[in-house]
Amino acid sequence: MMKNTERTGFTKNVALVGMMTALLTTGKAVLSFIPNVEIVSFMIIMFSVYFGRKTLLAVFAFVLIEGLLYGFTVWWIGYIYIWPILCVLSCILRKRATKFSLTVLSTLFGLLFGLLFSFTYIFIGNSNPGFGYALSWWAVGIPYDLIHGLGNMAVMLCLYTPVSKVLGLATRK
Repeated sequence: MMKNTERTGFTKNVALVGMMTALLTTGKAVLSFIPNVEIVSFMIIMFSVYFGRKTLLAVFAFVLIEGLLYGFTVWWIGYIYIWPILCVLSCILRKRATKFSLTVLSTLFGLLFGLLFSFTYIFIGNSNPGFGYALSWWAVGIPYDLIHGLGNMAVMLCLYTPVSKVLGLATRK
């Protein structure tokens, strides 16, 4: 049986993961009208830096909700591993995180998103999956990855300072 302090800690963690999941889901919808510009990468990075491994639970919940909302198709399989990779990398940088290092991570993640996603098409493709199909899928999407990387850079540069202040206050309470 859980003690009162353990129950309170558990409840706070569940609430935190729920709030992060809701913010990720809402953030994805907010900018969905601009192709390849999103705030999810920024939020996963910032949550990982301030809340650590707990963010991974929110990421998996977010991915599940995305599947429920938009269907469990090929793109969803990519989400299963792409967003957790970003979360783990952010947790690794957690102790040495600076605006510059997180901007570089966010930008590179956007630039490499299509490459990371193309691994799905090695195993699952329209008619002929394999390395050739994955490579061509990635190559065709490079212009979109450039937009994604630049969008991630702009979001991080604009929002890092105010969001860091808010999350810093939230973690001190």
